[in-house]
Amino acid sequence: VLAYEDADGNTYPEDGSGRTKVYYVFGTQFSQAKSYDLVNWTSFTNNLNIAANAYAILAKEAAYSGLTQETIIQNCWAPDVIWNEAMGKWCMYLSVNGEMQYSSIVMLTADRLDGAWSYGGAVTYSRITNNNIASTDYTKVTGDSTVDAKYSVYRNSAKNLLYGVNAIDAAVTYDENGDLWMSYGSWFGGIYLLKLDE
Repeated sequence: VLAYEDADGNTYPEDGSGRTKVYYVFGTQFSQAKSYDLVNWTSFTNNLNIAANAYAILAKEAAYSGLTQETIIQNCWAPDVIWNEAMGKWCMYLSVNGEMQYSSIVMLTADRLDGAWSYGGAVTYSRITNNNIASTDYTKVTGDSTVDAKYSVYRNSAKNLLYGVNAIDAAVTYDENGDLWMSYGSWFGGIYLLKLDE
């Protein structure tokens, strides 16, 4: 992420008086670093690097994915960070991954790229069934208390679900009209695209 930093360490999406260009990278398992020259990198930590904090922040999604405080950090993958113009905040879209594709993509927000990060909510889940629907926001979003039958239809005799999307690897961007979009997915269920509400 390209940003601009002031003397107090605040980060902005645009250049301004007294600001210095700085690059941030965010990796799996909350690996984070910044650089002023793209050669020398400095790792940093924040509230997400502490397992107890990460588990508390991501409690709903951790429960859905069957994760514990001991396993939460190693199962948080592929964060994508973008400046949300409407919110005036940095937004991180993070995969919280469990066994058998019980995964979700969560949005976190921060005023600065180095954190602290706050829970914004789940954006999407994978492997929602009538047995685990209460652990998700499916009913709130769709108005239905049972999962649509199309999510149980198999693609072929190999038992690959037709809508077997895996809620991982978010990539978020604005289009030329200023609309916000998120692509996500994986090799076995395909790549999906959602229009997001800013």
